[in-house]
Amino acid sequence: MIGKTLLRLRIALAVIGLVLFAAAYPVSRRLTMDRQLASMFAADDPLLIQYQRLQHDFGGNAIVMLVYHDSELLSDAGLRRNRFWTEKVSDVPGVVGVLSPAELNRVVRSMRPPALFSAGESPGPALADPDDALATGFLDLFSGYTHSAGRDQAAVVAILDPERADQAVHLLRSVVKNAESTQGRPVLVGEPVLLNEGFDLLQRDGDRLATWTIALLSLVMVVTLRNLRFMLLSVTCIAWSVVVTRALAVLAGIELSMVSTILTAIVTVVVVAAVLHVGILWKLQIDKGPAAKGDDPTSTAASVINRLWIPVAWTCLTDAAGFASLAASGIRPVRDFGWLIAVAALMALFALAMFTPIALTLWSRDHRRKSVTSVHRPGAVVNVATRMVTWAIGHRRIVVATAVFLGIIALVGLRRTETETSFLKNFRDDSPLVQAYHKVERDLGGAGVWDITLPAPAIITDDYLESVRTLQTELRAIRVADQSLTKVISMADAERVAMAVPLLSLGTPEIRLAAMRAAFPAFSDALLVPPTQSQRRLRIMLRSREQLPADIKLRLIGRVQDVVRRHTATPQWHGMVGGVNSQPSPSKGSGRPDKSAAVTGYYVMLSALVRRLVADQWICFAVSFVLVWLLLAVMTASVRLSLTAVIANALPATLVLATLGWLGGRVNLGAAMIAAVSIGMSIDGSVHFLHHYRRCRRMGMNAPLASESAGSAVGAAMLLATVALVVGFGVMANSRFVPTATFGVLVAATLVLGTLVNLTVLPAAIVGWAKDQTDAVDAADDGSDDGP
Repeated sequence: MIGKTLLRLRIALAVIGLVLFAAAYPVSRRLTMDRQLASMFAADDPLLIQYQRLQHDFGGNAIVMLVYHDSELLSDAGLRRNRFWTEKVSDVPGVVGVLSPAELNRVVRSMRPPALFSAGESPGPALADPDDALATGFLDLFSGYTHSAGRDQAAVVAILDPERADQAVHLLRSVVKNAESTQGRPVLVGEPVLLNEGFDLLQRDGDRLATWTIALLSLVMVVTLRNLRFMLLSVTCIAWSVVVTRALAVLAGIELSMVSTILTAIVTVVVVAAVLHVGILWKLQIDKGPAAKGDDPTSTAASVINRLWIPVAWTCLTDAAGFASLAASGIRPVRDFGWLIAVAALMALFALAMFTPIALTLWSRDHRRKSVTSVHRPGAVVNVATRMVTWAIGHRRIVVATAVFLGIIALVGLRRTETETSFLKNFRDDSPLVQAYHKVERDLGGAGVWDITLPAPAIITDDYLESVRTLQTELRAIRVADQSLTKVISMADAERVAMAVPLLSLGTPEIRLAAMRAAFPAFSDALLVPPTQSQRRLRIMLRSREQLPADIKLRLIGRVQDVVRRHTATPQWHGMVGGVNSQPSPSKGSGRPDKSAAVTGYYVMLSALVRRLVADQWICFAVSFVLVWLLLAVMTASVRLSLTAVIANALPATLVLATLGWLGGRVNLGAAMIAAVSIGMSIDGSVHFLHHYRRCRRMGMNAPLASESAGSAVGAAMLLATVALVVGFGVMANSRFVPTATFGVLVAATLVLGTLVNLTVLPAAIVGWAKDQTDAVDAADDGSDDGP
């Protein structure tokens, strides 16, 4: 039937596959990665709208800091060194403005010429003059920002163009890498640096994972099956599926994201599991004696295909349905990733259909050679699987009761899991980036940068600035478990410092702000929208420690939001800014005046990102549960069997995440999608088990015998596939990007538990719930034309 048809067309199918691969390969290479933080949020997400408003109003909003040690910072030589680094940073494309001690020194000289405002020129740099109120004002204002309180750490603060932030960070990292300093190499920190480094590690991990996973899995398959055809079949199907999927993504306008680098790994799960089932059954057929069927390799191949095409097809469909459930996520890259993997699972099915027939009929001499050593015979593994199933059926009440108990324990453990909101925790503690953050947090205060944007009147008044300074005082007073904001700065502070210039002190706030804009054009425009624009807004820049526990960080953000909300809700405030807008900030280009205040920036968005993923994963998990259950119900024609399988396969993910909670671990980006993708990864064994179980029941076997036969038929492939995949995913455990390592370890654990569940809990539950364990199932033929 289907086997003979595919074998008759095997050469044509292989040629079609190769032609499609050749056409798709150049297109697939055009697939790019979207490295923008904004792409991780839905277009109508209030956080994204506020963030985009920040970009629109203030131009450059991404802040990075180049920090280095200089014990003579405020000397002539120290400021010359700082000027050197300032110029190096400002020359980088994508940097729209810089702020540094050298810039402060220049501004002090330009705003207060010694010949006009002092009896004589003070020796040394103007910024270091302790008798100069303007200089001391700037030093106090920017302490912890451009320099440390001890004035032995210098920072060049770079304001980046959001559209070119990634390119700018790459160039700045090159500047730091090539730096030569007698007092130590500078370090580069900031949320854009974290994202840039994270995406770089993810891309390297993706390439390394693809290479090593395929290599290790190929080795495992050669050792277990002692046949190169199945190794080549796996590599061919994986490569074809990935390349064609990437090409389709390019044509659909989909870009890779932070979660898409595991595409190859997921395709590997689908393909290797299917090929191992094919290889095990092929070897068992040979070991039975091919001479019985005329010593014709095509007969053996046809028998294998006829036996497996239905479960393999359903496996790919359930995998696709499981990952398509990610479309329920509110995060666009997760939705795109779900569709990408769903398509990849279907492409894997097409690849297996095109290349399996020709692979099974190559090297016919292998068909005449039996497996003569028990070490390499699948029968040895079959016995292990059969004993597991037999034991589980014999102790089915204990097995099911244990599974229920573990499920309850898992649900309790899930409540103990906490979310890791610090993006810095995505890197290993010994990485140079983490060490750099430790240095900055120790010497300059917090390395987390975020913002408050406020509506401003068309003409800035003393009352308005005083109200802003009052708000800043309230913000500085916030305490959450002994943690606070380490820096709060705005143009209201700069305007007060400008009053140290006698002539400016006689003017209006707008005059002083205009003087500051002339001295710090990029910095001033990044903090206050110029009066030439119709919607003026003022920005308060905040700094806090990046390495805070999740609950403290979220409480700190919440307290800041509460303080801002209360302060801007007063009638006095509304009177100063010309009304109130209770609606969320409009998106860019809405044309509607925005009178709302917003707390936004990288710090806020990165803190919310993992929480959104964790919240979404349970929605996606529920959708995946329903979709896979419906497909299994169609395949088995049994609501009870399908529900049993899906419930059993929900146990591994909940146990893994619960263990994480019981051990005090935190859910990071790698762990956040495990629940949603686990059913799609572990359901494969259940599909093969249920398919064979149904065939045996139609042949008249009772439930225990049918379950034992199913375990004997598919158990070896399930066990060997688990070993192969655990080895493959073990490569990820060495990743320098912690979420990748976490994902690899948790996937490996989920696959191991999934196999144990499918060989113990599933048969025990099926037999225990069977209405009559002596009657066969009355069902229509499933299309298979081969015996058990």
